[in-house]
Amino acid sequence: PILSFNPNSLNFNVGTNNPIDTQTSTLTANLPINVGDVTLSSTANWVTLPPVSLGSPLNFTVNASSLPIGVHNATVTASAPGFVDAQL
Repeated sequence: PILSFNPNSLNFNVGTNNPIDTQTSTLTANLPINVGDVTLSSTANWVTLPPVSLGSPLNFTVNASSLPIGVHNATVTASAPGFVDAQL
């Protein structure tokens, strides 16, 4: 069983005058799963995670207002018992 994001990567372009941006990705599973068993986590606290849903676009928001100028990376992971994790 596998979880997957589509698209599986997002690129945000934020700046001093516009430090917040939102983009979407859809999380799916190739076998039936209880949505309550799925958790989302992020490697960065400047990424806001949405409530978990399957098959509908999820809104991922970045808030770069406290970050220094430059390129920053984060990984969002969707996990569930018995399923291969999905990374975004």
